[in-house]
Amino acid sequence: MKNRISFLIILFMTNISSIPVFANPGDILNIQLGGINSSAYTNGAAINDNIQIWNRLRSTSLTTVNNLMYYNSGSTDKTGISVTYHSNMGSTSTMFPSSSLDVKLMKGFAKTTDTVGFFNFSGLTNGTYNIYVYSQAAPNKLQTSHLTVTSNFESKDFTLTNTGNDKLFIENTNWMMKTIVVTDGTLNFSLGTDSYLNGIQIQQITDAVPEPANIVLIGVGGILLFGFQKRDRNEKDIVKR
Repeated sequence: MKNRISFLIILFMTNISSIPVFANPGDILNIQLGGINSSAYTNGAAINDNIQIWNRLRSTSLTTVNNLMYYNSGSTDKTGISVTYHSNMGSTSTMFPSSSLDVKLMKGFAKTTDTVGFFNFSGLTNGTYNIYVYSQAAPNKLQTSHLTVTSNFESKDFTLTNTGNDKLFIENTNWMMKTIVVTDGTLNFSLGTDSYLNGIQIQQITDAVPEPANIVLIGVGGILLFGFQKRDRNEKDIVKR
């Protein structure tokens, strides 16, 4: 009986240990797009004004980046989160003043013309996330940008229209936030044709949602334990007789 209980405990702990590092509400994955070498952004964008780490994506070819860093990650932390992406990248002038903490984010961008760009994330902790997207075109250019974010549970559409002349973050003009549920560790971002994207923030807001397979395993373990206990009781009754 002790061996059976030990087996079930090991089974449970194996599933618990599969939860990735940094699987905590409030964690933020920051993505800065395009820009030049000296334009590393370190502010919190629309979320706050705290100093944060941003992952910079600038390649124009199909690229995979592993172990993305959270906003407060150390240089040796391994999150297990990856992104595979493909989009045109560049830098531009912006109406954000040079004294602004946020000017560096808005100078760089991913852009699509007659093609569709994508950013596919994997290794996320299951749970509920706030998705912040930032999009502002070059000054004096009317631009409407479209982005679709998809999990295996649901899909959310983002549309931002502006003339590129805003000097600070304005909700639903050059940035937008929506909430999405992740149940298999993946999020796919699809940038529509003729669209700009300056940055992304992926903020976990709830604890992890147990994976269906883990729920099944724990349930099976409980049933087996109940069955073992019942059989042992029956065997003891037979011996007594």
